[in-house]
Formats: sequence, C-alpha cells, structure tokens
Amino acid sequence: MKLWERVVEARLRKVVEICEQQYGFMPRKSTTDAIFAPRILMEKYRDGQRELHCVFVDLEKAYDRVPREELWYCMRKSGVAEKYVRVVQDMYERSRTVVRCAVGQTEEFKVEMGLHQGSALSPFLFAIVMDQLSEEIRQESPWTMMFADDIVICSESRGQVEENLERWRFALERRGMKVSRESGEGYRKPSAALKVPVSTVASIICKWKKFGTTRTLPRAGRPAKPSDRERRTLVREVTENPMVTLKEFQCFSVEREKPFRRTTISAALHQSGLYGRAARQKLKGSSVKGT
Repeated sequence: MKLWERVVEARLRKVVEICEQQYGFMPRKSTTDAIFAPRILMEKYRDGQRELHCVFVDLEKAYDRVPREELWYCMRKSGVAEKYVRVVQDMYERSRTVVRCAVGQTEEFKVEMGLHQGSALSPFLFAIVMDQLSEEIRQESPWTMMFADDIVICSESRGQVEENLERWRFALERRGMKVSRESGEGYRKPSAALKVPVSTVASIICKWKKFGTTRTLPRAGRPAKPSDRERRTLVREVTENPMVTLKEFQCFSVEREKPFRRTTISAALHQSGLYGRAARQKLKGSSVKGT
C-alpha cells in the first residue's frame, strides 16, 4: 500500500501546483527556509524602528478534521484528473479502525472523516486542501507562510493582523477545520527605541513547534559525536557571525542524545541566517562545556 501511495503522490505532484507560501513537504523547501524569511523581516523592521505584528496559528487535529467531501472538492478544483480522485476515494472507502485501551480492544468501526495517519499520500493531500482553503485569504510570502498546518500571519498594525486572523479563522472553520486557541502565539516587534532583546525573536520562533529551530538540523550520513576541537570550531564560527544570542545558540547545542556532524551544524546555522551584532557580547567568555 505504501508503494502505491507513493506512486499516486508522484503523479499528483506533476499536475498540482501548490502555492509558494507552503513550505511543508514541498521539494527544495525546508524549515530553514521558513525560519529565514520571518527572521529577516523582523530584523529589517527593527533596524527601521517600525512595528511588526505576527500571529502564529496552529490547526487543532488538522489531519483528523479534514472532511472527505471537502478533500474531493479541493482535488478536483486543483486540476486533479477524475481517475485519480476515484483512486484516492477507493483508498478511503473501506477504511476501518479499532481503539485499543488497557481493558482490551473495541470492535472495528468505519472512519468517515480525516486523512489516514502514517500514509505517504496524506501530507500532499493536506497541502492540496490548505492551498484551496487559503486561496482567497493568503498574502504573499513572508506576510503569510505555512508549514503544513502551522501558519504565520504578519502585518504592520495590530488591527490588520487581527482582521487577517479572523478571515483565516472564518475561512477554515466554515469548511470543517478548527483553529487551536491554546497553541497559537502572538508576537509584537516594537521599535528599536524600546530595547527589546534579540532573544525575543528566537523565543517566539522556537515556540512554533514545526518551525522550531531545534528541529531544523538535517542529518548528513552516519551521526558522529563531535570532538572538543569540533565544538570549539563551531563556537568560533558562530561568534564570528555575531547576531546570534546565547539563547538562540543553545537551540543548536551539540549536547544532545543524537549529535550531528560539525559540517551539518555549520550548514544549518548558515542557512538559518544567524548573523549580526548580539552574539559577540553574549557568547564572549562562554565555555564550550557551558554551551
């Protein structure tokens, strides 16, 4: 089944064009690209002493809430041939599941809503749905960016960002989705005169689960534990590109259960746009062991 799902996915990707604002499960795009754009936007507005308001939105149980009829409609509207729509419908027609708990297992029951969990095809089907649901409300990147079910909305005024958020909420919830009230994050970038620390930017971005910098390090080949020399080299490289605060640098700490190669970490730091003035003071005097 997995092999057949990948075949169908490859064929759908040839005929469906997803918007540029979507970074989740898209070829030649990654979380580092998605982090880079809002970081640069925040830095530019801080340098210009202008306010920037951002809202980070998460959809509640996104895969499980996709209505099947909405899925078929979005596929057809995206230009998917009817034969492929019927193929996907056949995959979902006889889907059944059970619930296992401490006292046993329930009888099988039919699942009539949502995408299959663990399916190789589900991420792209969800991207098709989000592309169609946001067609009339999304703005150009980086004012609107998506990573699967995570969304960031930016604007120069609080009133405008609240208006855009309400438009997103209405557009999604009237089609069966639900905006999470608990995991959303708000961020206001004040002018430079207020002397807000740079680490504020990192703390907000790190809270966005799938955009979090702690999850952006790609693994290159077999993981190898960095030596003390490699760690000193990494500290020196980051210090020489000073815009990183100590808090941001700790997000990329090599002290983890599955450490990464030095070249992998350096590449991730470089791609994430970590540069500027703040790191020189923050990292000065910090020992490698303490980092």
